Amino acid sequence: MSSRWGEPRKWACRVTTEAEVGECLASFDAYARQVRMADGIRREAAIVLDEMLTNAVRYGLGGSAGALVPEAAASARLERNGASWEIRISDPGPAFNPIAAPRPAVERPLAERVPGGVGLELVRRLASRMTYERRDDENHLVVRLDA
Repeated sequence: MSSRWGEPRKWACRVTTEAEVGECLASFDAYARQVRMADGIRREAAIVLDEMLTNAVRYGLGGSAGALVPEAAASARLERNGASWEIRISDPGPAFNPIAAPRPAVERPLAERVPGGVGLELVRRLASRMTYERRDDENHLVVRLDA
């Protein structure tokens, strides 16, 4: 869909492997530059897409450990919503609410921390709003980034 100024207002991709996440990010970057997305929001959106799609492939779809959901894909869509951008990520993996996931103890020394969760915490801090819903046997996450 194009806006009244002729720029595409939406972008989307689907991934089934971690290698495809890189291709998806390259496609996003080309789109973001085409619509002249501000550098800061472009970097934040790339971090969100990388983290959440990689997690969906690794843990939701099975990743290198073997497919939990054979021949399934995670999808991402990006859409402008006024001055904000909304990233919508869905996958058919096991139910996982990233909003309710335990927060990492980032204030503790690295040697005392349990590995994991830091990327998700970064996404939480970048987002102005996050919503999660389990619908139609899929995880649906919306991450809003304010310009």
